[in-house]
Amino acid sequence: MSSPKPPPRRLLLVLGIGAALAVAAAADDHEGEGTGDEVSTAEVLEVLEEINRKLDRDERADRGSGKGFGGGPFLPFRYVPGAAGLNDYFKKLGEYTAMSGFFFPFVNGGGGTWRWSVDGSLQFGMEYSGFGQEVGGYAWHQDDPGGPGDTVDADGDGKDDYYSYAGYGQRYFAGIAQYKWKLAPSVYLQTGIKTGLGWEALHYGLNRRQVLTEALGIDSGANSWSRTSLLGSAYAGLQIALDGDRNVFKLALEVGADGHLPVAEWRPGSGVHKGVPAPPATLAAHNFWVAVGPQFHY
Repeated sequence: MSSPKPPPRRLLLVLGIGAALAVAAAADDHEGEGTGDEVSTAEVLEVLEEINRKLDRDERADRGSGKGFGGGPFLPFRYVPGAAGLNDYFKKLGEYTAMSGFFFPFVNGGGGTWRWSVDGSLQFGMEYSGFGQEVGGYAWHQDDPGGPGDTVDADGDGKDDYYSYAGYGQRYFAGIAQYKWKLAPSVYLQTGIKTGLGWEALHYGLNRRQVLTEALGIDSGANSWSRTSLLGSAYAGLQIALDGDRNVFKLALEVGADGHLPVAEWRPGSGVHKGVPAPPATLAAHNFWVAVGPQFHY
């Protein structure tokens, strides 16, 4: 059988004030009778202050339980081992700067998380995250006018004379389940899993030549490939409550790994020529990440 809930704070305070006033009134009635048991106003106020202090402690404990809704930004630093495969693919398209395997937040990435705390330790929620990188270079010159793109090679170096870009990006939307343990006052260990749907894309810009009256105009078009995948992720980290007993504002350090299982083949975007090679099916989207940032009320 569950224990009864404690009375509300206001009810306890009203009862305490009433009891103190009753004691004070009784003391006034007995003034001058020489009993030696008179109750002073200072003693009444001390009783009320003690009641208020206890209620404040209980309220802080309730706030510190972490129950309810919370969230925060999710800005991880990521390492994608499959970046070498990306660079091998881009070499088929042109001469581009090598893409780094490290992806940083605040550039082309970021996201957020939303959580519901069941009992202060067990939490469920959702998360969105995305990241990407773009590199510059020159596409290979196409001798065939009907090839993947109309290019210009006036200097005969085998490359398009006009600058273009190649890029890669990921994003996902996932559900989260997390549990945390208290290691010390205001310090927690948290572990969790994520599962959801991911999406990744490759794009590169080729230049088209168009004659506009008497001028030669250059406009850039984007050719791309995309595919979807299932996401599975696991992580662990430390969480520090920055506001002590209130336990609302926290700073966390988390490390994790995301695995992607493709559920479809690479699909060409609108305008991709049939002569453009598709990205390899073995291209790995798996990545490892480290995140440092604020967390609120979870």
